[in-house]
Amino acid sequence: MLVPGGLGFIGSHTILEILEHTSASVVIVDDLSNCFGDVLDRIKSLLDAKIGSEEVARRLRFHQGSILDLQFLDQLFQEYRAKGEPIDGIMHFAAKKAIGESFQLPMTYYENNVVGSMNLFKLMERYTECSNFIFSSTAGVYGDKDDCS
Repeated sequence: MLVPGGLGFIGSHTILEILEHTSASVVIVDDLSNCFGDVLDRIKSLLDAKIGSEEVARRLRFHQGSILDLQFLDQLFQEYRAKGEPIDGIMHFAAKKAIGESFQLPMTYYENNVVGSMNLFKLMERYTECSNFIFSSTAGVYGDKDDCS
């Protein structure tokens, strides 16, 4: 399972659940633009206590990079396929989501969210064993509750 944006808030909590409650392996790709520097260490520490450090080392991998770098992503897919551990799904948490900033930097948001997602779709088309995709942008809620009735 490839998890772009896996060191952000939602991604990191999802990774903890996946590794604690399934036998799946997780490959995190994160450009570190929206996370705290110690998140990976905290994930490993929490999982060490629950599933053991050997299991964490075997099932959790991290690569610093961007979903905008198609060549980097393609190399990851090739690497894991060559190891006999093909990436079979993507849980995409790498979208930008700050409303205010999106008005200030619309093209940055467009490029990251649209082009980055398209790169992931291209890889799924190229590597047919990767056939599952989940997209999660935000758990944020905006506006007054009365506006939602």
